[in-house]
Amino acid sequence: MKKAIFLFLIIHTSFRISEAQWIRQYPVTLYNHLYDVSFINDKTGWTCGNQGTIIRTTNGGKEWVRQNSGVYKNLYKIFAVDSQVVYCVGFYECILKTTDGGDNWQILRSSTEQTPSYHGLFFINRDTGWLSKNHYILRTTNGGFTFDSVSVKPSYIFDIYFRNYNDGLFCGEGAYMFKTSDAGQSWTQIEIVPKGQGLADFMKLTFVNENTGYTQGRTSNIIFKTTNFGSSWDSLTKVISADECYTISFSSLNTGWCGGTYGNIFKTTDGGFNWRQMDLTQFNGSFINAFWFYNDSIGWAVGGATKILYTDNGGKTNISGSNINISNSFYLNQNYPNPFNSQTLIKYEIRKKGFVILEIYDVTGKKIVSLINQNLNSGQYTTTWKSDNYPSGVYFYKLSIGDFSETKKMILQK
Repeated sequence: MKKAIFLFLIIHTSFRISEAQWIRQYPVTLYNHLYDVSFINDKTGWTCGNQGTIIRTTNGGKEWVRQNSGVYKNLYKIFAVDSQVVYCVGFYECILKTTDGGDNWQILRSSTEQTPSYHGLFFINRDTGWLSKNHYILRTTNGGFTFDSVSVKPSYIFDIYFRNYNDGLFCGEGAYMFKTSDAGQSWTQIEIVPKGQGLADFMKLTFVNENTGYTQGRTSNIIFKTTNFGSSWDSLTKVISADECYTISFSSLNTGWCGGTYGNIFKTTDGGFNWRQMDLTQFNGSFINAFWFYNDSIGWAVGGATKILYTDNGGKTNISGSNINISNSFYLNQNYPNPFNSQTLIKYEIRKKGFVILEIYDVTGKKIVSLINQNLNSGQYTTTWKSDNYPSGVYFYKLSIGDFSETKKMILQK
């Protein structure tokens, strides 16, 4: 009888773990933070953090082993070229490299002074890559033996991405986006929003093919998409329930995640138009700072308090059954006309009686008006928004019923 009970507990526990959205793969250490993660496949990867922390797995995260980085500085970005060659950068001009998978790390550069820190890092092969510190882009073509550099406008560059040797992008403080077509020798600014409509900082670039990519505003939580490798960007929506988004990652055209303060993770399955918060209440509330996804199912998230989270179902809702399709509660139409001049119509269908909230947000994420805030019976409704007192620009309207909500974009042109 005892054996049967023990077997049941094993089966039940295994079922709960396999159905969980995320599981923790590394013990919580409150005085260590992890800032980035990079894998070469679904088995081998590295993560880095403060106090010179570098940790590696070769079995999909079942075991993580600390490596000796040789420094005691905050390490912000790590990039695995292959199973042997990995680069890592951080505080006070610290540049590290390994050619044996991390068993030994070589210090390419490091300063004891309070010099600028490196935040951006991207390599297209073992020898050729780009780094950023403050408003400088550095390039190497000989594996870090030497670097050349160019100065650009932003005071902080947070992320870099290259699709080949010539074509690259970087994003940074103040919603800056720059593009190069000559391997980083010169950069052209891409204006994503009209001047004067700041969107805080762009922290991360993520691409699913050579043309289609995404970024997000850290405090505005506005999601932007490009389909021409950054020559133009379209604002998709605002992740309404987020506080500050530090990172974003897409594994395919439809599926992506964003995360940030308080350990929150949000997921989209429709290309970034709608986002659903994942249930992570079983973990500590420390921030999420980076993702790496092998496909739509398998991925990792790292962040504060040495947090390494793993999913093999893409963050699927847990067995409590809370992943109810929004369409079972309501349906929200695109406003008409769009773009519009002085007023627009917002149509929606309520499929079950409930308390309904319809709100308008500006491009910075500030709520500017509440159109509906009351109980409604099931049925079809139309609400008019008169925008005479508001300037031209991008706006968002959000419909909420209970725990569910949906947000769509609209454009006011006067």
